[in-house]
Amino acid sequence: MSIELRRARSRQMLIFLLVCVGMLILLGRLYYWQVVRGDELAKLAGSEHIQNQILIAPRGLIYDAQGHILATNVVRDDVYIEPIQFSLDHSPDTFQSDLAKLVDALHRILPAVSQETLYKDFNLNAWTVRIASRIEPWQSQQLRSVQLPDTFLQPRTWRIYPGGMLASQILGFVRQDDKNSAGIYGIERQYDGLLAGKPGSFTAETD
Repeated sequence: MSIELRRARSRQMLIFLLVCVGMLILLGRLYYWQVVRGDELAKLAGSEHIQNQILIAPRGLIYDAQGHILATNVVRDDVYIEPIQFSLDHSPDTFQSDLAKLVDALHRILPAVSQETLYKDFNLNAWTVRIASRIEPWQSQQLRSVQLPDTFLQPRTWRIYPGGMLASQILGFVRQDDKNSAGIYGIERQYDGLLAGKPGSFTAETD
């Protein structure tokens, strides 16, 4: 057997061994992630999509001596988008055109949210981003009607005063965020323990 032939066979054998070693390493990694850590990763993935949401309880109503409502509650929706899920749902070939259509549709219903802001929010590395808060009922109706992809509404209860500033010095006002609300001064503060409801929660599965 010639020296050149031996060298060629040696190279072939070396390449074969390298391929075998690479396959073994790959199989080992697959076994590690799918078998050894499979349950852990499944739980982690589930936690990304199943979230415990806090429900702010409606506050008690306030009436005057004649039975007119001085303080009550309304439910308004916040609007959220899912940037990471949108990128997973759309191929690179159609991503930009699909995003442009979605941004245009959102901006038409929510003109207060600029297209520039929407593009910026969709490029965030986040599962959910709130793009609008306390939108009007007609806007909620339109969004539910068109059912835009990777977009959802989250209802929240807000405190309102039908009389406006008429009795604000007596009634006070309520400070509220995503998790709770509290009376600051006036009747809202003095009787906060009676007016404040007990917050609830629910488990929500997101896409």
